[in-house]
Amino acid sequence: HACKNPDSIMHSSLRLIIQVSVLRRFHECIDWEKSRCLLDNKSVMMDTTLRSRLAHSEADAANRLAQSMRDNGNHEVSTEAFSAGYLVSLGPWRYVNRLICTEICLGEDDIARTIDFFTSRNLPSSIQISSIADAGTSDLLRRYGFVVDWQRSVLAGRVAELPVSAAGKLTIEAIHEGGLDDWLSVLARGNGAVSPEARATSDEFGRAAHGISGAIDLLVSVDGRPAACGSLQPIGSVGWLGGAATVPEFRRRGLQRALLNVRIDIAGRDGHEFVAATAVPDSSSMRNLERVGLTRIDSQAVWTRRL
Repeated sequence: HACKNPDSIMHSSLRLIIQVSVLRRFHECIDWEKSRCLLDNKSVMMDTTLRSRLAHSEADAANRLAQSMRDNGNHEVSTEAFSAGYLVSLGPWRYVNRLICTEICLGEDDIARTIDFFTSRNLPSSIQISSIADAGTSDLLRRYGFVVDWQRSVLAGRVAELPVSAAGKLTIEAIHEGGLDDWLSVLARGNGAVSPEARATSDEFGRAAHGISGAIDLLVSVDGRPAACGSLQPIGSVGWLGGAATVPEFRRRGLQRALLNVRIDIAGRDGHEFVAATAVPDSSSMRNLERVGLTRIDSQAVWTRRL
């Protein structure tokens, strides 16, 4: 199985039509910087250098989360790095159990290694990869029994180019160990983690994310009541925006947009070049990210092979 790489580009007023030839792995031989791609039936300007940079940064973030969970006593956690990306298993029913690809093409050995990794842990095999993965990779995944399970968008913005907005008169505070319980409560309630099992999983994730070096967790209070939360996780020059949730009775008050503005301001103050986030396409979260100036950089598909 070989990867494909553009060898000629024809310009039109709406898009670039890319013809491909069989070459080495994409990251080893690509020499173009931007192409117009069709993702989720929408035209997206893709900076391929930034896409690759964010893919590596996201994989690093997942690895750090796994390490923090391991430090907190979760002995089911396991990770494995290889040429295609990071294999991350946090354990049954937890948020991340998949290969996070840093490449856009996979070979049979990569897929077989992924299947062995997750099958040995009695978990379905999942692979997260850019939607611009070459057709050969998609065909190979189908041949091994994988189907697209779900998709999400990756958005990013250069901090220096994002509009500056005030957070208004809201009370937004960075939380420390003493206020972590309130933050965890908002995270769980805002995401609908109401059963004891779901709440335990949410709390485990939140505590691990909080424990990552440099992580900043913010809490919005309204009339003295914890109402919304969000986090900023620095990975190199990228500040990842996550941990977002709003208690149902405080929704539609602009709290998440205010949290985004504060985190972007912190990212700029701390010297991050980019802020980035993931969101379900056309969701309220994605619209909020676009309103503060972030642009869709990539679309990811998660392929899953059931046990």
